[in-house]
Amino acid sequence: MILPLFISLICLLFVPLDTRSIINNTSSITVALNWADVTATRLVACYYHNLTGHWKREEPWQGGNTLESLANFLALQNSPVKYVFEHTFARTDIFAGGTCFDDMQWYLLAWIEIYEIDPKIKYLHRAELIFETVSKLAWDSIVCTGGLRWCPTRPYKNAITNELFLTSSMRLHPYASLLRKPLSYYLDWALKEWHWFEQTTMINNNYLINDGLNDDTCLNNNQTTWTYNQGVILSGLAMLANATNNATLLTIA
Repeated sequence: MILPLFISLICLLFVPLDTRSIINNTSSITVALNWADVTATRLVACYYHNLTGHWKREEPWQGGNTLESLANFLALQNSPVKYVFEHTFARTDIFAGGTCFDDMQWYLLAWIEIYEIDPKIKYLHRAELIFETVSKLAWDSIVCTGGLRWCPTRPYKNAITNELFLTSSMRLHPYASLLRKPLSYYLDWALKEWHWFEQTTMINNNYLINDGLNDDTCLNNNQTTWTYNQGVILSGLAMLANATNNATLLTIA
């Protein structure tokens, strides 16, 4: 508990930043990493709740994004804020982001990223457990002939839940053997997801993705083209293209 307390004091004491050493450094990469280090430390010091393992002043699902961002930083540079991963794992469960299936998958992706920079198998198993829960409870072949529903109590088929599932499947694909799954287990899920998603009308004529499908007609509901709907699918399609040698997927992306 000493390290979390020390880092928290950085925020409480309002320690001023000495930015001169950062600005005067001539290496742009070093400058970027130094600023990232400062930002990560302040982020954890001021916004991480050590007792709950959640983040202050943000929606629960956004905590998955925050953890993944920290892991991306720590893949490049070591930092004491790494304690957050172990801390969060011990204090949360698979529903840390919420009970809707998109919320859960932001944390799924975070635990994979964390495993890749801190290879404790429990992190990968947490991601696996989230995936199995989502695939079993969310995939629905009755409403709109397939795809994942948004929430347990809502059959709405929205874009982000299904895009995250495509990406999650492909992120877990390299670990199928380690997780004692058939080698094509996660790839098969990704293909099943994409074959369904592609034939829906969620991708509009401008190649932007709307929020989801109309509950009654299963056609594009023409709602907001959220920015994350345009971004999440790109990594999923890129990984699927690489795994299947299907260049058409890159063209679509």
